[in-house]
Amino acid sequence: MLAEHTAAYVDNLSVQELVQYQFVAQSKLYPVVAEILGIRFVIPDQKWTYIHHERDALLAKYGVRNWLIMSDPFDVHIIDSIKREYDVYQIVMSAPTYIQQFIHKAGVVLTDDLWTQFLEEAVKVGATDIHFLHDDPMIHVQFRVHGVLQEHAMLGREKWGALINQIKIRALLDITETRRAQTGHISGIFAGHTVNCRIAIHPTMLGETVTIRILYQHHHVGSLIELGFEEVIIAELDRIINAPSGLFLITGPTGSGKTTTLYSLFRQHLKDRKIMTLEDPVEYVLPPIQQTEIQHAEIFSYHDGLKSILRHDPDVIFVGEIRDKETAELTLRAAMTGHLVCATTHTHKAVDALYRFLDFGISQPALGTQLLGVLAQQLHPSKNELRLEAELLLCDEPIRQHLLANRSLYELTPLLTSQNHLHTSFRECAAG
Repeated sequence: MLAEHTAAYVDNLSVQELVQYQFVAQSKLYPVVAEILGIRFVIPDQKWTYIHHERDALLAKYGVRNWLIMSDPFDVHIIDSIKREYDVYQIVMSAPTYIQQFIHKAGVVLTDDLWTQFLEEAVKVGATDIHFLHDDPMIHVQFRVHGVLQEHAMLGREKWGALINQIKIRALLDITETRRAQTGHISGIFAGHTVNCRIAIHPTMLGETVTIRILYQHHHVGSLIELGFEEVIIAELDRIINAPSGLFLITGPTGSGKTTTLYSLFRQHLKDRKIMTLEDPVEYVLPPIQQTEIQHAEIFSYHDGLKSILRHDPDVIFVGEIRDKETAELTLRAAMTGHLVCATTHTHKAVDALYRFLDFGISQPALGTQLLGVLAQQLHPSKNELRLEAELLLCDEPIRQHLLANRSLYELTPLLTSQNHLHTSFRECAAG
């Protein structure tokens, strides 16, 4: 009677829905459905050896063969995912309760718990990024804290497949795609902080590598003094941010606090200047700044955003990062039309940012007409402290004339003085 009752619903409802609507208990339903489908039903016990799991699918060894035990044998995404990594002898069926009980008895940390654990531990130490790096047969889990990568844990490949699929599912990505790069978002409250995580997945020879950028939604932006800058540099930065037009660059490695410094500067001028930004991603939400996030460059790029922003008559434009010739050219054009443009690049030294523009095909004279200055900064952990190293290159008249004359940047060094080349050396700063 139970088999007939169940069969009447199998065509219209999934197995999970039959349990959800309480037509029948799990322990009775799944054996009957397996019989109807002609699939062997098993209850994994101590005779089985755990290999891998993804959600309610368990790969286990019985004898010398690998068996795929599933609560939903029609989930082709999980089947394809597991078969790409492992040899599967046969697919059999079991109830979700039996599968999860076996996983717990095997001492395996569930994927959801592992993902939450890593993210909460990263948030507790103020990490800005989580990196999952392949080192066959293990996966390195590393946190970037104050710009420095730190080893956090090692993860076996038997857990990696389940973990990356769970990340993809949460980020609304395609779990079947493993040969192309993917990006997505995951938001939530972890370790008491509201965070937005930017997920980037990239294919490598050893498998997919994952980088997670952690953005804290209620992040305090300290003053320039709190960030470790000396008063002589702060005075020059204030002068630059009050300029009616021109180009100001902040450069430094990933995690060096470039955006934090700019927002600390912006915070002083929220009422008297209209500020618009293009960022990837938006790291701080700071009203009334008009912030735009570049989520899909193929739909709305930095170049598209800059053209649009220029129609809104801003006083200050912040470009999150200059990455190509087209954006560099439009950035200079915006500065030429009476806007103060602030932008970031990735170099270690101030003068290297000028070389970066030359690499984009920007001429020295064009750069010389608009450049106000370049701030290079790095963060250095020291015991329980965080120390700032900053270098501010001011484009004074001698340097401007050097650029306008298109003379080699290698000959710039003799023009550097204590007035146009300022330093902050390893000052203690607030962790930002």
